[in-house]
Amino acid sequence: MRSPALLVTPLALALSLPSCSLDSPPPVNPNPLCGNGKIDPGEDCDSGVFFIPKCHKGQLICLRDCTMDLKACTQWCGDGELNGDEECDTDEFKTTCATGKFTCKSDCTIDKSGCQAYCGDGKITDPERCEPGLPLPAGSCHVGTATCKSDCSLDVLKCNAWCGDEVVNGNEQCDGAAFRSGAGACHDASGKLSCRSDCTVNPGTCTAWCGDGKKNGSEECDGNDYPSKPCAKAFCAPDCTTDESGC
Repeated sequence: MRSPALLVTPLALALSLPSCSLDSPPPVNPNPLCGNGKIDPGEDCDSGVFFIPKCHKGQLICLRDCTMDLKACTQWCGDGELNGDEECDTDEFKTTCATGKFTCKSDCTIDKSGCQAYCGDGKITDPERCEPGLPLPAGSCHVGTATCKSDCSLDVLKCNAWCGDEVVNGNEQCDGAAFRSGAGACHDASGKLSCRSDCTVNPGTCTAWCGDGKKNGSEECDGNDYPSKPCAKAFCAPDCTTDESGC
């Protein structure tokens, strides 16, 4: 006996098919510009082009949504640390701006337009101690050899006595808080002396001191102001006393 044929009504067919609404919008690409080979707003990279210009250690990986996977790169421009040949990285700079302000470009090179005096401009500006390519200032190293670093500070590893070691050496008038005997007094008591980075005395508001070229207070002499010499070869020492060693 044959089984009766199943009848499929239009209503049953409609219920068996997935629902579809003509009012539902098509899915939207969250980043329609991803894949055009250019870095657009919100993208870290696009088809091999990276916002971060260089990975110094590891590899940059661009994901399908145009964001970067930095797990494979441990040192890059933008990580806030100086790596490789970077001149700067965020707020870290290889050199200093003495007057004004540096800014760091997105490619980790320095924008010097806002800086009027900086290490590398060929002029020694406080607090710089030297300039690469220029002779070291007198007194940079009294015993040994000093060299100039790329940040305009002194490399004194091979120097045993230098301006900045807090000890008065050579012809220094002072060094940090240490003053040569007789050089640290303000004779008119109207101000206070301080020491410059080149180990010379900064008189501030003091108008009479050892080193002002005028004999004041208990000074025996001061520069060329030398009332009496015991012999022709005697001279006035930096501490404003008479040096008779040549007599």
